[in-house]
This record gives sequence, C-alpha cells and structure tokens, in this order.
Amino acid sequence: MDFINAIILLLNYIFVPALTYGSQLALGAIFVTLIYGILRFANFATGDMMAFGTMVTILFTWYFQSLGISDRGYVLVTGENKYAGTGKELLNDPRVRSSFLGG
Repeated sequence: MDFINAIILLLNYIFVPALTYGSQLALGAIFVTLIYGILRFANFATGDMMAFGTMVTILFTWYFQSLGISDRGYVLVTGENKYAGTGKELLNDPRVRSSFLGG
C-alpha cells in the first residue's frame, strides 16, 4: 500500500502541477513563435489566446468534477455501492479492497 500511496502523491503533487505549468509556458511560447514566424514581428499580445486556454481548462475541470473526479478525492460508483474519499481512504476501506482489488 505504501508504494501505491507514493505513486499517488508523486502524481498529485509533482507530475500534474509540473505538467500544467509547463503546458502553460509552452502555450505562450508557441503563440509568440507562431506570430514571429508569420509577421516577423514579436507581438506579445497573445493574452486572448491564453485566456481561451484558461477557459478550456476550467470547462474540463468542471466536466471532470461532474463525473466525480476532483483534486480532493474520488467517488467510485459500482452498481448500488458508492465509495467516496481520498486515495488512501479508498485503499484502506475493506469494501473497496474486496470490490476492486480482489482481496
């Protein structure tokens, strides 16, 4: 169980934030590069495109939250059973372990 918790912590606190921040920086760099490549002028007024990307991110976040996926925990629904909690709570719950992990 400690290995799974370590993987979850690594993903939640290192991988996902690094991926989102790196994507934000790459998006801005791509816009500046495209504008410079076409106009031969470094126009840094690409805030509207960055705002569009922010809007898309917020919409996807709301969509995932409507499915029960959020940064605070997960809700697993199987048949008539509904399990909610953080990753550690779910893995330690005997109902979840017997339903999903086979033990």
